[in-house]
Parts: sequence; structure tokens; C-alpha cells
Amino acid sequence: MEEKEIFILGAGFSRAIAGDSMPLLHELTKEISEGITSGSDNDIKNIWDQYIVRPNIGNIRSIDEQEPNKNRSNFEDVMTFLSSDFAYEDYKDQHLKAILYRDITDLIVKIFERKNQEKSILQAPWLHNFAKYLHNERAEIFTFNYDLVLENLLAQSLNYPNHDFDPIYTIKTMDNSNTSFFNNDARDYWRKSIKLYKLHGSINWLYDPDFQNGVRIVSSHTLPEYRQGLQCLIVPPTMLKNFELKTKLLDFQWHVFKDDLTQASKLYIIGYSIPFTDVATRFVLQTQLNPECEIFIVTLKPMMDIEQGWYDLFALQNKSGNLHILESGFNEYSIKKIGLS
Repeated sequence: MEEKEIFILGAGFSRAIAGDSMPLLHELTKEISEGITSGSDNDIKNIWDQYIVRPNIGNIRSIDEQEPNKNRSNFEDVMTFLSSDFAYEDYKDQHLKAILYRDITDLIVKIFERKNQEKSILQAPWLHNFAKYLHNERAEIFTFNYDLVLENLLAQSLNYPNHDFDPIYTIKTMDNSNTSFFNNDARDYWRKSIKLYKLHGSINWLYDPDFQNGVRIVSSHTLPEYRQGLQCLIVPPTMLKNFELKTKLLDFQWHVFKDDLTQASKLYIIGYSIPFTDVATRFVLQTQLNPECEIFIVTLKPMMDIEQGWYDLFALQNKSGNLHILESGFNEYSIKKIGLS
């Protein structure tokens, strides 16, 4: 049986490539809070204060503390609360929460659009060799990132036309230019290159929520004329990924993710802590991953409870010695484990 390597990339991966300009979750929470309190209209500020700040949903007040690492806010709690309808709520509560959910989602998009314009990809031989390795191995990559850091790295390293990322995506598009991956000829074509699945969507994917007939992949996503009433397809962080709130367009990505896990011989998890709050991802890893799969978690000095959570999650692989936690960072992993320099 042919070995199947798959890669899971989290925010730490983008951070390693683009530096501090790419936020981790607690930093994104702080930017969102600042964006709402300084840039939103008074109605949104009032809803934010009434439903999130005063009741302290997700421990949101902790973002103002001098020691953010000591008591971090839990943004998944915030978005899970806003995306859920509870029996005790009346129509007004549900409506105001939906408004705030939409406003925060739009703010997330604007933050990442701005950071994409300010992008600074690290120029290092090992990093470009890593991109070439992914290409040569026809890697299947699953990422939870909305940003275009990986795509920009591929554009630089593999001479992909700048911002023309259609060939590596596998999501259905409005103009049908990418839907042919359902037939055999197209499958043969896509096997010759990287396949990128963005499980939480992407800032350059736009869709019509009324029709859900595919996404429009835009090359200049910040230009307003490209929007034409479309919404950006991203799923904000919640404990349970409620895709009904967005679109069924991401279902295919998750089904491939599940199928690939059952066949994986090697799994590389780079810059993703598999947080306890990411219930959907933890369950699919726990229930679908091939028990013989060798796992490499690439991280940088994880906290003890996070590391113990990995041992608990991958209990079967750990018993057979197939779980490896590489704490030296992404560049050291690339050089030592893949042989890049």
C-alpha cells in the first residue's frame, strides 16, 4: 500500500512564515475587541457590551490584563454563544446576537485582508524547499487558516502566478472552472500537484448565501467591485462548527479530511495545538485516524496541559510509539525531519 502523507496547518504555521503580523487566536480576539470598541457604530458597541462584555462571556475581560497568557479569553465561547439559539431567549436576543456575529465575522475578514496586503513572507532556503517538497510529494494539505500565507509562499517558491490559486483549491466554484475535479480526467490532473483544503474557508472565497452554488475565488479580494453582494466564506471559531450558519460548500472539504485520515500513514500537524474547544476536529481525529499512522506534531514549547492532551487524544498511536512531538520549531523540523536546508 502506497504511503499517504497528509499535513494539518494551523495559525502557528502562518506565524512561522509571516512573523508577528499573523495573529494567534488570543491576539485576534484582542484586535476584534479593539475594532468593535473603536471602529463600530454605537449600536454594535452597545450589543457587544450588553451580550459579551458585561456578562464576561468567554472571559473576554482578560484581554485587557497585563499578563494575557495567565488568563486568556476564550473566543470560541464568544462565537459559540452568538451562533447558538437557547430556549430562554426571545426573538430580540436572537436577532441582536446574529447582528453581532455577522459584524464580528466581517471584522475578521477585514483584519486578514489588511494583513494579507501587509504580508512579509520569510525568505529562507529551507522554507522554499519545504514548498517544493509539498509540490513534489503531491501533498494533501488541510488548514484551519483563513489567510493566504501558504498560497503566497507557493506563488514565490513554485512560480505560481501571483494570486492565481485556483489550481490548488478543490472547492466548487460559481463559474464551474474548478468543479471538474468530480470527473476522472480532472482527478488525474489534480494528483500532479498540491491539493489544499481550507476547512474553515478563506478570505478570497466569496459565496451567495441565497444560492450556495459555489464560491468565487477572487484574485484581488479587497476590491469592492468583486464582492457584488457576495459574502466571504469563513467559519469563525466555535466549539461545534455549525456550517448551517454559513453554507454547505465546506462539507466536501471535511469529508475528504475524514477519508484521508483513515488512509494516512504519516500525519504532520504544524502550528496547530488541537485545542480542547475545537470539538469537531478532535472528534474526527479521535474516531477516524488510522491507528497505525505515525504522527509528527511540530510545535514550540507547548504548555504541559496541551501536550498531555495530545497524548490522551492519540492514545493508540502513543502506545505503539507512533506519536512524536517536535518542540524545536518549524524550521528545525523541516531541516531535520524532511532533510531540507
